[in-house]
Amino acid sequence: MIQSEDQMLPIAGGRIFVRVWTPECAASSAPIILFHDSLGSVDLWRRFPEKLAEATDRRVIAYDRLGFGRSDTFPGHVLDDFMAREASETLPVLQREVAFTRFIACGHSVGGGMGVEAAAQHPSEALAVVTIGAQAFVEEQTLKGIREARARFAS
Repeated sequence: MIQSEDQMLPIAGGRIFVRVWTPECAASSAPIILFHDSLGSVDLWRRFPEKLAEATDRRVIAYDRLGFGRSDTFPGHVLDDFMAREASETLPVLQREVAFTRFIACGHSVGGGMGVEAAAQHPSEALAVVTIGAQAFVEEQTLKGIREARARFAS
């Protein structure tokens, strides 16, 4: 059986929504941290985190970055180093507040780049990195898609 718990954690610039899925008998204290895609959120992972926790017997932690999902609005403009900032600013808060040191990073799309950043910045704490369609740099095609999505959302 997998239990889930939601919480809001204060970070620089606001509060982030965090959900933790915990197996009944977690085999390891090193959780899998999910980094969502460009326009994603915890809810868009659907049942994947629960199934992942069940299959691996590890806690799975997903969070909405500032400006996404149930987290607070992003204060200001997103800077070019936003992927690195998730690793340097948000990950340490998660480690402290959700009580873990070592972790496995798993990211989808731009979240894959964040997972790689997390492992690069915390090499003694990262056990592994899993990327799903990782995006490590911004391409014009991606920018076009974001502009189209923004226009549709506004209307």
